[in-house]
Amino acid sequence: MKWQPITDLAVSLHEDYQEGKLILQPDYQREFVWTAAAQSQFIETILCGFPVAQIYYHSQRNSETKKTIRYVVDGQQRLTSIFLFLSDELKLKGINDNRFKNKTYSEIEKKFPEIIEKFHEEYLMPGILITKASEEEIRDIYIRINKYTVNLNSQELRTAMYKGDFLRVSQDLTNDIDFWEETNFFSASNTRRMLDIEFISELLSVIVSQEVQDKKNKLNEFYDNYMEMGNDKINYIKQFTDTLNLIRIIFNIGNDKINLMRYKQKSDFYSLFSGLFLNFILKGRENTIINNVNDIRTLFIFLDNNIRPTSKYDMLVEYAIKCTSSSNDKFNRIWRQEFLIDMINYVISNEISEKIAIFFTELKEENSNYFIDDTDLLNINYIREQNE
Repeated sequence: MKWQPITDLAVSLHEDYQEGKLILQPDYQREFVWTAAAQSQFIETILCGFPVAQIYYHSQRNSETKKTIRYVVDGQQRLTSIFLFLSDELKLKGINDNRFKNKTYSEIEKKFPEIIEKFHEEYLMPGILITKASEEEIRDIYIRINKYTVNLNSQELRTAMYKGDFLRVSQDLTNDIDFWEETNFFSASNTRRMLDIEFISELLSVIVSQEVQDKKNKLNEFYDNYMEMGNDKINYIKQFTDTLNLIRIIFNIGNDKINLMRYKQKSDFYSLFSGLFLNFILKGRENTIINNVNDIRTLFIFLDNNIRPTSKYDMLVEYAIKCTSSSNDKFNRIWRQEFLIDMINYVISNEISEKIAIFFTELKEENSNYFIDDTDLLNINYIREQNE
């Protein structure tokens, strides 16, 4: 087996493909799986004149036609994206450069002919050409190239793509706040793959939008739309840290070592954080929690002890399921948030919501001692004793 570095004009590769001199998908290759957004971002990279990763080819001479054919060993997704673009079958979406956004090849050529001319005449694709190799060796190369590749995850891509206030604030709220270290909230692997910053970004999106978000669907939009936060940036940071401080007070973090209990799970924490922000920080009601913090903490410890799929309380079983099944769906996030906030509001004002009423009925059937006499008022002192 021999191999050597080569370069090809991108348009020349397209011509070779059209003439049958380049085979994109040998039988060991996977199907074309890149999304339109991934294709668009790759083409944007090329149009901006940035380098791309090398393509691996295997060259063979056809004994019948006497023609040399190149087979793509690694790079099918990239080359297919280029060929679709050159064939006017790809409209660029989800990219940063407004010159090319929502445009096809022909539309860009019409508006920016100098860019397309440079692409045709100068853009070289780096490659490795393998010759005199057996089929087994080629398959082995393909496996080795892909086996040890760690693809960038969504947050790593966002960090590379967006350089603005939303990213910087998310990074600062991750790195400059003691809360996360005190609670051991993020694992080393979370930090290594930037999943800590991604989760903080999700929480920040609640602050910025003042509503619960559905999964991570709109995170890219927040990174794009809030590259410049202006005068609101200081207020966003204050609201974020105020919400964390309220959580710190509820769980007495740093003092009794109660820590976050089950609420360290991201699904629980998201709903708790968003609920406290939207219902208390945003409305200036922090003191109502501070004034009742011991009783609120007692209820949270009780819930921590009883929320599980095998709980004897159906309401807590449902809560546990909504933390594990489609946990990031907006509906489930809001359901959990409402339940936790309803419990807090009950402690503050004895206000019983529909959810709480169902839960209280289950609780009373299990043990009437949880309530004061024959009323619907929880016996917090009894619950505190049970927690111990």
